[in-house]
Amino acid sequence: MIYTIFILKLKLFVPYSEMAFEGKNTVKVGAVMRSLLKDNTIFLFLVQSIVVIFAIALSFALVYASPAGYEDIKIELDRLIQDKHRSEYRHNWLKLSDDFYEIYRSNAAWNNRPAALFRSAFALDQMAQRSFVRKDAQSAIERYLYLVNKHKNSPLADDSLYNAAQLANTVLRDTKKAKAYLKQCIKDYPTGDYILKAKKYYAEIGDGAIASLGTIAVARPSQASITLTKINSQLKNDVVRIYISMDTISSWRAKYKNDDKNQWVIITLNNVAPSQNLELVDTFKKHGIFVGYHIDYNEEEGASVITLEFSDLLRYAVKSEKEPARLIVEATNSTKELRSGINVKEDSPKKKVSAKEQKTAQKAVDKKTAKATAAKNSSAQINKDDVPTLASKIASQLGLKVKTVVIDPGHGGKDPGAINNGIKEKDFNLDVAKRLASVLKSAGYTVHLTRSNDKYVGLYERTDIARKHKADLFISLHANSSKNKNAEGFETYYLDFTKDAEVIRLAAIENAGVEKRGLGEMEKILGDMLLKARIQESKRLASKVQHSAVRKVSKAGYKVKSNGTKGAPFHVLIGSSMPCILVEMGYTSSAAEAKRLSSDKYKNSLAEGIANGVHQYAKELNK
Repeated sequence: MIYTIFILKLKLFVPYSEMAFEGKNTVKVGAVMRSLLKDNTIFLFLVQSIVVIFAIALSFALVYASPAGYEDIKIELDRLIQDKHRSEYRHNWLKLSDDFYEIYRSNAAWNNRPAALFRSAFALDQMAQRSFVRKDAQSAIERYLYLVNKHKNSPLADDSLYNAAQLANTVLRDTKKAKAYLKQCIKDYPTGDYILKAKKYYAEIGDGAIASLGTIAVARPSQASITLTKINSQLKNDVVRIYISMDTISSWRAKYKNDDKNQWVIITLNNVAPSQNLELVDTFKKHGIFVGYHIDYNEEEGASVITLEFSDLLRYAVKSEKEPARLIVEATNSTKELRSGINVKEDSPKKKVSAKEQKTAQKAVDKKTAKATAAKNSSAQINKDDVPTLASKIASQLGLKVKTVVIDPGHGGKDPGAINNGIKEKDFNLDVAKRLASVLKSAGYTVHLTRSNDKYVGLYERTDIARKHKADLFISLHANSSKNKNAEGFETYYLDFTKDAEVIRLAAIENAGVEKRGLGEMEKILGDMLLKARIQESKRLASKVQHSAVRKVSKAGYKVKSNGTKGAPFHVLIGSSMPCILVEMGYTSSAAEAKRLSSDKYKNSLAEGIANGVHQYAKELNK
C-alpha cells in the first residue's frame, strides 16, 4: 500500500519538477533531479512521508476544527449565565440555542457536532430554570433526548439524560419521567461520568417522593436508627393532644387529607421504626374528635407513617419537643381554641337569626338573584379571578403545587426600614416572619427565611434565595409608614403596574437601594418571561392572605382596616418565578396601630391569619 503511494507520488513529482524548471538549464536541472530521485531512496522516502503526513493532518484538522463562530458563542453562553440581568430575557437564551443548533445542522462532517447540539439544549435548559414555564422545560428535554437518540455513543449522552431528569422533576413535576431518564442513564452508560450522580439523584427522588420545585435531599436509610416508643392522647378544653414519643427527635412532615366522610392528619417520621411492643393496628376508643390511629412502616425507606383519624376537625397544629423527644399534634373543632393552628375548613359559628332578619335577608337574596339573572341574560362580563376552574387550569398548565414557602422579612442590617413609635420595621418583620414560619412548619410545609437574624440582604439576593430553595411561594413581610399619621390598615400586594400615586410612593420606598432599573425594563421582563399566569396566581394568593389575616385579627378582638389587594412594581417580587406577594402588616406611623403591632397577641394573630390564607390557597391548588 505504502509502496503504491510512493510510486504514484513519484510519477506525479518528476514531471512537476521538470515543468517547474523549464527555460534556461531546464534539461540540466531535470536530469540532476531524476538522478537524485532514482539513486537516493532515503530522500524519496522522506519526501513521500511528508506528503502523507501533511494529507492526514489536513484531514484531521478539517474534521476536528471548530466551525467559525462556535468558540465565540460558547463564550457568550458563559457570559449570559453569569449576567443576572441579561439572563432574565428569554430572547437571549433562544438566540444562543438557535445559534448552536445552526452550527450543529450545517456541519455534518464535524466530529464534535453533538457538543453544539448539547449546548443548544443547555441554553433552553437555563431558560426553563429561570422561567419555570413547562413548555420551556419540555423543549429543552426534547432536544436533550434528540441528542441521545441521534448520538447514543456520544460522551454527552449521559449528561443529556441526567439534565432531562432534573428538568422533569423540578419544573414538570413528573417524577416518573425523571426516574425513567435516570434509569436509562444508569443502564446504558454504566461507565459514564454521570453514573454516580444519576444513582444518587434517583435515590433522592425515591419511589414515594413528591416532585417539588426543588431538588431536596431526602434521607433514605436502609435501616431506621430511631425507635417510635409510644402514642397516647389527652383531651382538655375541647383540644385533643396526641403525643408521639421517640428515642430522639427526627425529621418529620405533616399533611392534611379528607374526603366526604373522614379527615386525617398524616405524619411521616424519617429514620424512625415502631417499637416491637407498639401494635400496628387501629387503637384508642374515640377520644373527643380523635377517632384513632394507624401506623405503616416502610422498611425500604426507613420511615414510619402515622395516620391520625378525626371526626370533626376544624384546625390543627404540630410541634416538636426535644426533652422528652416527641411530636405533639393538637386538634380541635372549637372556634375558640387553638388559635395558632391551621384551619382546615371555615369556622363561621352559627348565629340565631330573628324572623325579621330572615325576611330582610331573603329580600336581599332575591334582589341579588334577580341582578345575577339579568346580568346573565345581558351577557355581562364575569370576573375570571372568581371562576374556580380557571385557577385549576392555570395550576395544571404551570405545574404549580405548594410544598416549599420562602418567607422574606423585609429590610435588615444597615437598612432599618421605617422607624416610628418605638418600632424598627426590620425587627418587627423578622419577629412576625419567625412566627409565620413556625405555624406553616406545623402544617407540614417546608419553610425557609431569606434572613434569620439582623443582617442586610439585597433585594435581588432575596429572590435568588427563593430560586435556590425552589420555592413554590414567596412572601415578603413589611410594615408601612406614611406622613398621614391617621393612615392605618393591612394590605397585600402582588407584582403589577399601577398609576396610583400612593402605591408608587410605597414602591419607591421599598425599592430603595436597588441597582438602577427602569420601569420600562421591568415591563419587558414581565412580558418576556410570560408571567401573566403567575401574576394571576399571585393575585389569588394575595386575596386569600388579605381576607384570612384581617378576619383572624378581627376575631382576636382588634379593629383593623382592610386596605385590600393591589398591584405594585416591587423589585423584590420581579425576579420571582413563583407566585409571590408583599404584605404590609400595618402602619408604624400611626400611634394606635403601632401599639397593636407591639403586642405579641396581635403578632401571633397576624402570623396565623397569613398562614391560614397560604393554606387555603395551597389546598385549592393541591386538589
